[in-house]
Amino acid sequence: MKKVMRKNGIEYSVRESRDRVFYPNEWKRFYDVLTNNQKLTFYTLLITGARIMEVRHIKPEHIDYDNQRLTLVRTKRRPDKKGNTKSKSRVLRVNKKLIRWFKKEEKEKNLKEDGTFKILSTPASNIAMKKALEKAGVKDKEMFSIHNIRKTSETWALAMGVDSMVLSKRFGHNLITAYMHYSQSDAFTFKEKDLIKEIFEDTFLEY
Repeated sequence: MKKVMRKNGIEYSVRESRDRVFYPNEWKRFYDVLTNNQKLTFYTLLITGARIMEVRHIKPEHIDYDNQRLTLVRTKRRPDKKGNTKSKSRVLRVNKKLIRWFKKEEKEKNLKEDGTFKILSTPASNIAMKKALEKAGVKDKEMFSIHNIRKTSETWALAMGVDSMVLSKRFGHNLITAYMHYSQSDAFTFKEKDLIKEIFEDTFLEY
């Protein structure tokens, strides 16, 4: 972490790099020390590649259980030429494991169509993440924030060979943004790529 002094004399820490992604073995160690409720939050973030504010608004009515699809209705959108920032929904395919998890949560919590799943808030997610990274012994833990899971998801998918145009639609940004801020170089071994496929399961059928 880099120490920076504000004009008012207060010192604060800044991450030297915002590009850190999980290696698959690091993810497994991290995931294994989470509580069940934390697992739902972080697994949803990884499989969808969505932002925390997007997954916090997923409701039963947004999930197509039969076809393994969910719709993100509350999405981030930059202002267009007219200044409009209205959300544009995105439909994502997810794997059987996440679908089963949502279905179980809906039944056990007796959620109504307009109810929301128990996804952690942004502050709670960041706190849980820091504690789990420490417990799991993940290197460079100070370089992670909740947004790095989104970067991990896209980098892993690219390493699997998923088409970049497909991913730009899935993640809701253009190819330039993906290249500059999200995707990292493919530095994974064959064994790591096999583990990535195992974690993603059938999220990307064609791959």
